[in-house]
Amino acid sequence: MADLDRNQGSIRTLIRRFLLAAGFSAAAVAAALAAGDTDPASVAAIAVAVAAAAVVGDFLQGVVLRLHLLERRTREALSQTGGALEATAAQFRADVERRFAQLTTVPEAFGLQPIDHDRAAELVRVVQNAYAFEHRSSPLANAFVRAEAQRFNLLLHQLRSGEGTYDGEDRDWLLTLTHNCARTLDATSLTTTDGGGRTRYAGGFWESDLGLHYLERQADAIKRGVSVRRVFVLEHSRVTEDPAYQRMCDRQRNLGVEIRYLTPDMVSVNLHNKLDDFIVFDNEISYESVPSLAPGDTRPVISTTHLVLNRTLVAKRVRQFADIWDAALPCGDPDEQI
Repeated sequence: MADLDRNQGSIRTLIRRFLLAAGFSAAAVAAALAAGDTDPASVAAIAVAVAAAAVVGDFLQGVVLRLHLLERRTREALSQTGGALEATAAQFRADVERRFAQLTTVPEAFGLQPIDHDRAAELVRVVQNAYAFEHRSSPLANAFVRAEAQRFNLLLHQLRSGEGTYDGEDRDWLLTLTHNCARTLDATSLTTTDGGGRTRYAGGFWESDLGLHYLERQADAIKRGVSVRRVFVLEHSRVTEDPAYQRMCDRQRNLGVEIRYLTPDMVSVNLHNKLDDFIVFDNEISYESVPSLAPGDTRPVISTTHLVLNRTLVAKRVRQFADIWDAALPCGDPDEQI
């Protein structure tokens, strides 16, 4: 139908231009004869020139009209497009807000507390990044990301039951908890876990890369108002004479850590089975290290790390640390002894 309309329009244009050329030619011939020009060649030339000028003029007028029409349609199209884009953007924003609202209320269906908008947005970004990575990376990288996602999912499942376990010595949990705690950090430090051996601290945890980063995070926590307390549970009282131990105490004291020490001869009967290596963050989470047996006086190895969220168990650790803290003695300040 559109082709037929275009063909009919072209025919009408040709007829109009033919009639226009003929009319102007006749008028030009009449004007030439009236002026006394009777030369046939001259009259024919005048007629052709006038006819051509009429056709060209009509063509140019048509071009101008088409340009005006195109300009008007372009403005209308841009206006419609702008409105459509604005409507699409508004709809997209509404969809996002609706999906976020759904995401924050989904936990209610499972008897859980709803999550806030920021956490919902973070979860959405995790899914988006995982999807984008899956379609752009190598098979090995994809397998690695899937394994990490599965490990994280397992951790969440464990924490829902109140406790998570890591095989070996953890790094990320310790630094992340120290970075995010807001009130208190109460810790024990045993030579059987943090020392370089049973009777020395040189070459132990506090001189390792993890230990140094851990101290940096504690210094930052103290600056933002967190109370950091530590009890060094020593295997032997002669460890207090170890220069590496003394330097470590000086450094932690200078950072603002409250430090005390405890030796076997200072331990009452009710504390003999409570000298564990653990850290309680904000009285809410207990971070616990379990060492494996080390031969002789070698540096101990952490076999497992536990993250405890169970309120009853955490409360037990809080009371346990209070008992250890009360039984311990302040580490001597060399400047005060002089």
